[in-house]
Amino acid sequence: MVRVVCSIILMLSVTLVTAAPSTDAERRLALARFSEAAGEPSQALAWLQGLASPTANLVRAKALLASGRPEHARQLLEALTRGDRHRGEAWLLLAREQLAEQGREAARSALQNAARLSHGATRQEALYHLADDYLQQGQLDQAGRVLASMDDGYWAAMGYHNIATGYSDVDSTSARSLVAIRVALAMLDGDGNRRRAEALRAELLLKAGFLAYQSNEFQKATGFLDDVPLNSFATPRALYLHGLATFAQRHYRGAMQSWHRARKFPLAFSGSVDAWLGMGRSYDELGYLAQAGEAYLAANAALESEQVTLSTLADEVDNKGAYQAMVLAARNSDVEWFLADSRTLTQPRLAYLLHLAKQPDAQQAIARLATLADLAQTLQRHEHDLGLFIETLDERQRTSVLNPTAEQLAAQATGLARALANLQGDEEQASRTELASITVQLSDIRDSLDRWQDRTTFARTQQARLRDRARTLKTTIPTLLTAVTELQEAAGQELDRIATDFIEGERRRIRLAQDRAEQHIAYLYEYLALNTLERDLQREVAE
Repeated sequence: MVRVVCSIILMLSVTLVTAAPSTDAERRLALARFSEAAGEPSQALAWLQGLASPTANLVRAKALLASGRPEHARQLLEALTRGDRHRGEAWLLLAREQLAEQGREAARSALQNAARLSHGATRQEALYHLADDYLQQGQLDQAGRVLASMDDGYWAAMGYHNIATGYSDVDSTSARSLVAIRVALAMLDGDGNRRRAEALRAELLLKAGFLAYQSNEFQKATGFLDDVPLNSFATPRALYLHGLATFAQRHYRGAMQSWHRARKFPLAFSGSVDAWLGMGRSYDELGYLAQAGEAYLAANAALESEQVTLSTLADEVDNKGAYQAMVLAARNSDVEWFLADSRTLTQPRLAYLLHLAKQPDAQQAIARLATLADLAQTLQRHEHDLGLFIETLDERQRTSVLNPTAEQLAAQATGLARALANLQGDEEQASRTELASITVQLSDIRDSLDRWQDRTTFARTQQARLRDRARTLKTTIPTLLTAVTELQEAAGQELDRIATDFIEGERRRIRLAQDRAEQHIAYLYEYLALNTLERDLQREVAE
């Protein structure tokens, strides 16, 4: 048993030693790959200096793309496509750039090359983009053939989700769309990323429930929607649709239960506003007109409160900027959870931030501002560090530790030279051994003194070079900080514009919901007034 354990430990040790980078180039490449994956392209490029292997060029191209230099990256990627390694990944990266630039024909050719030359996740992503390209061209059959060649996993599930949407746009029934969604759900079992798979599964179930509801298959719709987890972003919409499907089956109390749960979510989420209005509709169908009126009044009050929240958020965006008012404030919301006034505002703030981040332009603006903020902090930290470094070099120059040693050696050499001169002047009293010893010592001291002087000169030269270099870098940092500040202002203005338009759209959405609630309230009051008038007329006729 001991031998078995020792053998296993030895095998693990050998594996770990083999897996670890063995050279400086391999360690730098590993650090560059980590930095690029962590979203630090500048640090990755710094680690890659002097490395020219195909893997290093691939990581360098990714870092250049992430840092906004596609021209330089494209040259590296085109060179990789003509090489022997990473050709599939290079073609895929080129295809992404061409898709972003609307170069559809070139992108399709690049995707085909990527799918042909790569394997694993790279091949699956290339096939997904190729199928999506066919879908956007309306070639559903060709997209289906591409998806059929894919392996189980996230990319295949996403592809079938997209083709289900394509089927729903052209078919009069939801049969093919539901089949595609069922295939997508089955494909998700092959995805190793559990959180990603769960998020996509919730969206697929919501899509299936919506398609079944549109086809008047209400029981099938509730079956799909029952499986949507309660902790996903799709939950409010799923609860609202579940209530609609249950309402259509005349199970009004069941619909009210679903809508009551959906009302607990912020009104920024799709489905929550309609759930508030649905409660009054259910009471109306059950014949409880008083409760229906109370439900519509409660919905109107909640919507009015949301308008106040949106007005407050709009004012903060105008005064502080969208990044400060929405992103940073939502990031710090956990600290203030125990404050009641703050909690009522931070929950909608986070919900609206998530809703805003669905827009690609908003995502890019937020990411750009976050990157610029990190860059500004890095520059300020470097400026402080360079200042300390310069002070250290200046202090070392003033109190050099090399000069005392050189002075001691010079003093010893002078003393030995005098002793040698005295002995040589009185050769009868001096022994040959003493003369030889003093001569050797004097020669060693002179050699040491020469070396110390050389080292002192070299050290001073190096310190002066480092000090000049540090001062040059320190003087360039304010210029860089000014440039970063200007970019932050431009990016902040762009995000402010996007956020302002978004908030105005949300205010219009809430205003329309308020109009619907007020119309229902007016209808109920009118109905009750007419009933009261009719009863009074009947009483007068009877009298």
